[in-house]
This record gives sequence, structure tokens and C-alpha cells, in this order.
Amino acid sequence: MGLTSRQQYILKQIAKDGYKDMAELTESLGVSDRTIRRDLDDIRGYLINFNVSLKVDSGRILLSGSEKDIENSLANLGKLPQLWVLNAREREIYIALELLRSDGPLKMAYFSHKFNVVEGSISIYLDRLERWFKQRSLKLIRRRGYGVEVAGSERDKREALVELLYDFVPAGNMIYMIESGVYGGYGDILKSWFENEDVKRVKVILREKLKEMDPPLDEASFYGFLLHVILSVDRSKRGESISIDRKDELMDSREYRIVKRILKRLLPEDLIKEDEAAYLTLHLKGAKLQLTEDSRLLPLGITTMELAYSMARGVGDAIGIPIENDRNLISGLAQHLEPAIYRVSIGLAIRNPLLTQIKERYQKLYNIVNGVTEGIFRPYGYVMPEEEIGYITMHMGAAIERWNYERGRLRVRIVCPNGIGSAELLAGRIRKELPELKIMGVSPMGGIKEADYDILISTIPLNTTRRHVVVSPFLTAEDIENIRDYISDFKINNIDMSGDDDDIMTPADDEVNIRADEILRNITLESVNPGDLEEMVEIIAETARDAGICTDTGEVKEIILEREKLGSVVLPGKMFALIHGRSEAVFKSYVGIFKLVRPLNMRSIGFNMEKVSTVLVMLAPIKERPEVIALLGKISSALIESDDLLNALKMGDIKEIREAILNVFNKRQE
Repeated sequence: MGLTSRQQYILKQIAKDGYKDMAELTESLGVSDRTIRRDLDDIRGYLINFNVSLKVDSGRILLSGSEKDIENSLANLGKLPQLWVLNAREREIYIALELLRSDGPLKMAYFSHKFNVVEGSISIYLDRLERWFKQRSLKLIRRRGYGVEVAGSERDKREALVELLYDFVPAGNMIYMIESGVYGGYGDILKSWFENEDVKRVKVILREKLKEMDPPLDEASFYGFLLHVILSVDRSKRGESISIDRKDELMDSREYRIVKRILKRLLPEDLIKEDEAAYLTLHLKGAKLQLTEDSRLLPLGITTMELAYSMARGVGDAIGIPIENDRNLISGLAQHLEPAIYRVSIGLAIRNPLLTQIKERYQKLYNIVNGVTEGIFRPYGYVMPEEEIGYITMHMGAAIERWNYERGRLRVRIVCPNGIGSAELLAGRIRKELPELKIMGVSPMGGIKEADYDILISTIPLNTTRRHVVVSPFLTAEDIENIRDYISDFKINNIDMSGDDDDIMTPADDEVNIRADEILRNITLESVNPGDLEEMVEIIAETARDAGICTDTGEVKEIILEREKLGSVVLPGKMFALIHGRSEAVFKSYVGIFKLVRPLNMRSIGFNMEKVSTVLVMLAPIKERPEVIALLGKISSALIESDDLLNALKMGDIKEIREAILNVFNKRQE
């Protein structure tokens, strides 16, 4: 017996992992539980011919049979259209993209046919999209007999298109597809909109023309601008025109002249409009640039370095740390501020996917940064959006981390009125029993400045400061325990930046949390098509290099391949592998997910060959903190303990993957 298209889709979804939850299928297909059960009866009848069985246990659908028999059952199915395998969220994004790109209204039946779902499901998707469009100053029009379309300015449509494209295909995947010409997975859908040869042509022209930029764009900015150019060419050919205010100011710029030369290579002369060139100029000027200390902002009339210093000084004064002396902070913040101010001045939106986590986990620091930023920029008429505040907070947090690391051990002064001999005896005992403390010297009871110590250790009670511990000159075991308790309390009370504003706003030493956030921020998701394991490892090393994790790709490849000679860490029957390693060539810990266009055969520990379609990569420096290594180990454990993380890594987008790993990190204290 044959299977319907929906039944084929269901079988393929179950076969991916050997199981599927009923609830997932009903939600993704937009049909009832009863309909799914009827489909399963037909699928059972089909599978009998291949010695494969199917059963439902506690809401989970399970396949049972040899791998070869299951493959044979799938080989006899017709190829499913790519759009039928999208989940509900991906369908919404696709509908929004089609509506924004359409020249007129589209019928609900058009989408129903494309996705092979009932029109009632399409209506539900449109209900959610209506709110989404409204937030972006666009209106979703739905009329019986007329169809569905999006009304609004061309500029708002253009910005919404870019946002959706990045949601649909993450930037890393898009870069890979453009570079390699391999449009696996959802890239096949985009390929029908933007021809591969056209994209390659745009890329070549941009590489040539943007060489005139001094300094040049980094890779992320280059591909972001490339996407805007592709859309601009597509919309211009469709007769869509955009309107830009204050374009005269842009037309005198060097960037405008570069854009005009780019468009002349891509469009007929009669389609090149001044407003279109001005729109692209906005995005070229808003790209993140490297800058020099002379970079001067108008109309502020001050350098970005001066602004960065003022902000660092304000935050540093509020938290009691001289972070304004951190050159890495000043140069990094200045580099962010130039395009940030430009974006704010012209109303260009910026996205910050980590904003919620930043505001929740670093509430105090975020509020301090917000207040300092407002005080500096409001007199000039600039209001920084919370997304920018979030990024600035991350810069400040990194500086605090560096300060704590460089500062190292807590500074201790010893107060002992019984004489130098007793003081030196106590100091010797402290050096031996508490090497994490740095003894700054022995002092009399009076004249000690609080800036010269973190903790006073005294043989008598002191009424001049609360920052002291009373001990015996012989430093008993109880004294040592009391000092350690005090150190722990000191760090909690003086370092936490994540609590309520009513608490003391003092320095942050939560280095592991900062490292965890950095790992989350730097997660990459790639769609790749390697021919073998060695090519896979080469792709991993190059991706790590491009993400700023390492510079020596050869060293990274070597340590991974040496580790893999012992056998890959492959989860049996899950089509999932873990690749990990530590190297001096790696600067910071890194997590990457690589989804394979075609499954790769990998030898597991035990010499069995397994097909793998998803690879999780974890790299770390040789001298990484043990707590951070333990954090990465939690990811490995979670793969075995729960299917939640595994499913997110295999099927989720970058946001869902970050959320799943964040949940693992948040459980590390439990």
C-alpha cells in the first residue's frame, strides 16, 4: 500500500531519531491527535512489508527494526517537498517572507497547498504574524475573496525581510552557503528566490568595490551588507522604490559614491534611484568599522576614545573599579560606539539576542551602564536603545573580569599589637594555610587606608572597619575556617552584579558566569557538507578561526584528529556525535553545532560505524579554568541524561540551541 504525503512526512520524522512525540506531530502538522492515529495505522500496514514495526507508548511513537530494513522502507517513499517538513515557527517565517516579497495579495489556499496543511492552520499562523507585523509598523490585510498582503513603507518591509532572513537561515549558515554554493536544508528555499549565480556575482563585485573602504569591513559586516544589496537589487527589479529622508547629506559621502559604483554593475541605469543608493549608504556607514583614536563624531565634536573613557570612568566610579585604565575596554568600546551612534542618529535598528539574559543576570551592572550612558548622551539629543545598552554592558563586564583576573588574590594587611614577632608568625601561618591571600604587610592599628587592603586580619577586635577578621596569633583551624567564610561572604557581597538595586553595587568577580555568557554568545550553528571526517575537522578548525577562537587551524585539526583516532563519541542510534579537544592554540572555550547536509559515517568507540547528521564541537584552552571545563562537561552529561538538549541541538535554530545550553548552565549549581 502507498502512503499519503502527510504519512510519508510522519514516517520520515519518526525515522530521524527512531521516535517522535505525538504532541510534536499534531502541533507541527496542525491536525488532531485522532487524525495522527489514523495515519499511524496506515504507516504500520506499509512497514510490515519491510519487517519494521511501529508502536505508541505513553504518547511517544517508536520504530523497531534493523537499520537496513528501516532505510529500505524510507527508500521506497517519494521525495517530500522541502516546505512540508518545516515546523510551525518556520512556516510562520516563510509566510511572512512570501508576503513581504509579494507584488500583491496571496490566497490562504496558496499557503495551504505549499505546506500541505488545512487553511485553518494558516489562519492561526496569520493571527500570530499580525501582531509581529504591527510591532514593525506594518499592517497585515486579510479580506475574504481578496487574499492576504502586507501594507507599509518599503523601508519597513525591507528591514523586516532582513530580520526574517536571519531568523530563517542563521548568518553563519548563510555565509557558508554563499561561499560554497551548497544550499542544503532550508537554503534550497532561498535559492528559489535568489539565484546562486546572481549571489556570487554580487559577492565578487562587493569584494572589488569595498576594497576602497579604509579600514575594510569585517566578514560579518560584509555579509550583512551583501544581504542588503541582494534585496535592493531584487526589489528594484520588481519596481519597488524606497524613500529616504535627508539623503542630500548622504550623497556627499565617500560611501555613497562606492554604492553608486556597485549598483551600476548590478542594475540597468534606469533602475538606479538616488533613494535606493542612499538607503544602501545608510547600511554601509552603519556597518561595524575598525577605527583609530582620531575618529571624531559629529555633531558631538569629540573622539570616540574620549566618549569611551567617559563612560568607563562613570561606570568605574559607580562600582569602585578603575576600569577606565583598561585599554582593551576603551578601544573595544570606542569601536562599538561610532557605528552605534550613527545607527541611533538615523533610526537603524540593532538586534541583541542576549538582551534578556544580560538584564536578568547582570541587572545591577546593566542599570549602572544605562544611567551613565543616559547622562553622557542625552545632552546631545541621543537616546541609546536597550539593545545597545546590553552590548555596552557586555564590554564593561569583560573589563571587570579582566580587572579581577589581573588583580588576583585578595589583599590582606595584618594588624597585631603584640609585636613584630607575633605578626610575622601570623603572616607565615597565613602564607602556608591560605595561599590564595596576598599579604600586603604588617600595620599598626591606626593610619590604614581602606584602599590599601581588602581584608584586615587582626589579633584584636577593631572598631574602625567592618572588613576584618579576628584570629589567634597561632592561626588555629577554627581561625582558618572563619577567614574562609569571610572571604566567601566578601565575594558575594562585593562582587555580585545581578541582584536588586537595593543591594551594595560593588565589583563583580563572577568569572565563571562571565565565561558562560561568552560561550553562549559565541556559539555557532553551521550547515556543512564534508566528504569525510578529515574534511569535517578542517571545516571545524576554519570555523573556530573565523569566530576568533584560534589562529592556528593546523594545531586545532591535529589535536582533534589525534583524539578521534581513539574513536568518535557517537550516541548510538541518534545520528549525533561529539568532538572535543584542548589546545594551546585555542584562546577561549567554544561550542559549535554543525548540521551535515549528508550524513557522515563515523567510527564510534568500539569500532562500530554510525551515520552522523549532527556534530557538537567543544574546544577549550589548555589552561582553561577547571570550573569552565566542568561547565562544558555538563553539556556532555546533559546529552545522556535528557533528550531536551539533544533535540534542540539536532532540530533547533540558534536561539533554541542557546536557550537549551543556557538551561544546562543554569542547573550547574543544583
